Amino acid sequence: MPKLPLRKPLDSSKCDHFDIEELICPEILYVCSEIVCWRLISNFAKRGLDRLRDDLGQAIYINSVSHGFYYSGVRNIDCKIGAKYSKHKEGTTFDLKTFDKEALIVLYDLIIANWKDYSVVRLEDPELTMKRGWLHVQFGDCSGMSELDVFNP
Repeated sequence: MPKLPLRKPLDSSKCDHFDIEELICPEILYVCSEIVCWRLISNFAKRGLDRLRDDLGQAIYINSVSHGFYYSGVRNIDCKIGAKYSKHKEGTTFDLKTFDKEALIVLYDLIIANWKDYSVVRLEDPELTMKRGWLHVQFGDCSGMSELDVFNP
């Protein structure tokens, strides 16, 4: 009998600076184990989020019960919040928030200056999102990109 190649296991590595509850919506947390939840998040996102947090030098939050945010990270496929085909549902996109406006501006500056270092491939128009208090950031493989994709929804 021929040997079949082994499938590479899904990566269940964790973030250094974020708990799973900060990154995954409650509906997914309720039905999936923590290991499965970590596998739902892109490795580019996990590394990029931790690097941004390290370089900012202060807290970044995504989902926060105390601030009333539950769907700023990975959303379930039938989530009615946001766009039907939102990249949040693919584990690549997160709405990043800071505890003050000045830190959000510094975070934006870090992304614009070093987007490839953070594996940022798309950024929703900051003129819109920063007025709401966050940056909508999509992570991915940007090795073939020459400029950051900034889009209007």
